[in-house]
Amino acid sequence: MQLQSVGIVALVIVPWFCTAPVTTIRNTEPPYSPAVMSELVREIARPGCGSCHTGSLPTAKAAALEVFDLDQLDWSGRMTAEQLESFGKRFRRHESDSIRTIVAWFVQHHIDGQRKKTGKMDRQE
Repeated sequence: MQLQSVGIVALVIVPWFCTAPVTTIRNTEPPYSPAVMSELVREIARPGCGSCHTGSLPTAKAAALEVFDLDQLDWSGRMTAEQLESFGKRFRRHESDSIRTIVAWFVQHHIDGQRKKTGKMDRQE
């Protein structure tokens, strides 16, 4: 999916998807595929994180790129559960309920997916 399309999808999905409180995210399915949600979160992260976490920019920081690089197709694929949780915390006080909900969904489902792959389903929140 092209990034221009993601912006259009964001305009449609955000108001619809974000009517549930963040606390109900764990047991819900997203309205779109994980790939589309990943693109939405990438664009949500870009304004606040992009200067350090975009490998093609001269302002990029090596340590930040080791965690995630917004230029990469699977930009969040190397992130550990702890890094994902830290990423999510940065958006918990965002002024937009929609942004908070989308990021919370992405983080929780990404962590759950990692735990299923490794068999570590010990933490339930």
